[in-house]
Order: sequence, then structure tokens, then C-alpha cells
Amino acid sequence: MALPAAAISGAETNSIGILPLSGDWLVYKSKPGEQINDTVVVHNPTDQTVTVKLYPVDAYTTTQGGFALQNETSPRKQVGQWVELSDSLVTLKPGENRKVTFRMRVPEQLLPGEYAGGIIAELPPRSSNVVGSDQKKNVQLSIVERVGVRIYLTIPGTVRESLQFRKPLGAALHYWKGYVDFTAELLNEGNISAKPKGSLQILRNGQVIQTIPVSLDAMLPQGAFPIHVRWTDYPLWGKYDVVLTITYGETRELTVQSQTSVMIIPWTWIIGIAAFLIFLVGAIWLLKGRVHIVITPKK
Repeated sequence: MALPAAAISGAETNSIGILPLSGDWLVYKSKPGEQINDTVVVHNPTDQTVTVKLYPVDAYTTTQGGFALQNETSPRKQVGQWVELSDSLVTLKPGENRKVTFRMRVPEQLLPGEYAGGIIAELPPRSSNVVGSDQKKNVQLSIVERVGVRIYLTIPGTVRESLQFRKPLGAALHYWKGYVDFTAELLNEGNISAKPKGSLQILRNGQVIQTIPVSLDAMLPQGAFPIHVRWTDYPLWGKYDVVLTITYGETRELTVQSQTSVMIIPWTWIIGIAAFLIFLVGAIWLLKGRVHIVITPKK
């Protein structure tokens, strides 16, 4: 499981911690071909001796739009590949702090931009028994606890900012549930992190009838972010145009848009009226079948 953003910023739990010598993160500005040397502190806050595994990894943007560190087994293509630790295993006594040095070799031909990763401190797996869903059998889980410290590397040069829609805006009407879901996927094609803002506008006959704010998080370079917006208080019927607007930019404001449309048909009313008409026609037919007209001739 990838390490969530909440656990990465000079991270420490009740069981393990890994921290920079100062600050919350490891932040560097370097040139291609240079080597960075630094130190992290691994801390054992428990009253037991523990053995901690250390390893570097790349970072990525989660499906919720946050910062996360990859698994130990995930491919290492950037920071996770460039960092070399002096120790991969450290044994800590209760309450002990241990300094671990590392070096980061910046590739010779690395292009300008921002790169992110981290160093993970991981405890050995421990077993835990939980009651199964049938309330009869115990299920044994293997729990791995890990924390990490972020690494940010900036290579000076030309800044390129570019957000594009990898998947355009689409709409799914869930009439019986009472809402419309709009989805899209945003991709950061630039070489620096983006901090976008978004809004979804609903238009009818060219007039904006509603604006829904879109919650977005920071996006790493080449990171993708799925967007999901739910429209619950939509009108009874009609065709509506929908425009998703994303604004971003560190040096100047940039905008990217995606559009779609949705047709809302009052199926509940239509089906109700149709059912009433069918009932009415059936009732008339039954009544006509029971009426007999008798004509008696005059004497």
C-alpha cells in the first residue's frame, strides 16, 4: 500500500519515525551531474528494540490528488533510483535516535524541472487476528507499518507549465438516484508541480444557472488527477451544457477547459402518466364490456 500524504512530512508515529536534521522535508536545488550528501534521523519512540528497514522510492500523485510514496517493489526511475543509503537496516534500542547518511547522484542529462521521492522507514510485519464477516472465523492479517520523509529536487532551467485533459468531461445521469455524475481526468504535462483550481458551470440556453466548485490538490509533474463532481439539485427536464474550467500557473494564469452536455428527461412523470393512461383505457374497456343496451319494440 502506498504511503498517504498525511504520513509524509518529517514522519513519526508511536512506533517509528524518520526525520531530516532540520525542517519537515528534504528540499534541494541542484545542477545535472552534481552529488548531494545529507542525513536523516531514524527514531524509535517505543520501549522495545526494533529493526528498521530503510529504502528510497519515487513519489506519485494519488487518485485522490495527494502526494504519496511508492511501494518498495515499485519501479524506481527518478529520486528512488538516484538515492543511495549508507544503511538499509538499522537496529534501534528503546528511545534511540540513529543518524543515517545518504547521497543523491543527479544524472548528467537530467532536464530542468521538479522531481520528488522519499526515504521510507519500515518495521517488520506483525500479525493481527480479526473477526471475519461471518462472525465465526478469525482472519489473520499481516500488518506492515512504514513512514517516510519527502525529497524534493529542483533542476533550474526553463519552466514549462501544462495541464491537459487525459480524459474529457463526461456525464452519467442517475435519474432514479437523483443526481448527475461528471467525471474527467487531468494530466500535468509540465516539468513543475501544479496547484490548479477548478469550477463546473451548468448552462441552459447559454445562461449559467449553477456553478459548482471543484476540489483539486497539488499535482506532481506527469501526475494524473481524476475529477468527480456530483450535481444533485438539477431541474426537472431540459438539455444543459456543462463546462469544466481549470486555472493554474505560477508565473501567469493559464486555463484549460472541457465540455459536455446532458439531457434530463422526467421519466418518473412520463412513466406515471403512461401508467395512468393504461389504467384509464383498461377501465373504460372493462366498463364497455359490462354495459348492455336492450331495445324493446313497441306493441
